[in-house]
Amino acid sequence: MDIALEEENQKLKEQVKEQKRQISKLERELTKTKRTAAYTSDILKAKTQITETLETSNIRQRRHMDMIVTNSPNPIILLDGEKRVVLATKRFFELTGIDNIDYISGLLFGEAADRAFSKESAALVSYMINTAFETARPVEMNEWVGF
Repeated sequence: MDIALEEENQKLKEQVKEQKRQISKLERELTKTKRTAAYTSDILKAKTQITETLETSNIRQRRHMDMIVTNSPNPIILLDGEKRVVLATKRFFELTGIDNIDYISGLLFGEAADRAFSKESAALVSYMINTAFETARPVEMNEWVGF
């Protein structure tokens, strides 16, 4: 019987040893998981902070743009990368007789120019806009534009 007990005892010791290895492995995995969770949490905090900062910056930029649009003495029209009308100054609407941005918003500049300018001026302004887009450089217009 002593041999049977010793064998049983040996088996139990091996099981305990294996259980300790499993516990050690699980502890290492838990440590890795905790580090990953902490890292993920840091990333989420940074993302939230960046988002809030960008939103604040966008609000500030929008206020500045609204001030320019409302108070500029010059007729200005803003286009997106596809040459579609995004916004225009109050002075632009006063000079062209266009009631509001809804009438030209989203139109390609050429279409908007046809509504806002005389035929000759529309061609000239469209040429200037196309030149600015093609060269990616500002263009200065020193000619009178008829509305």
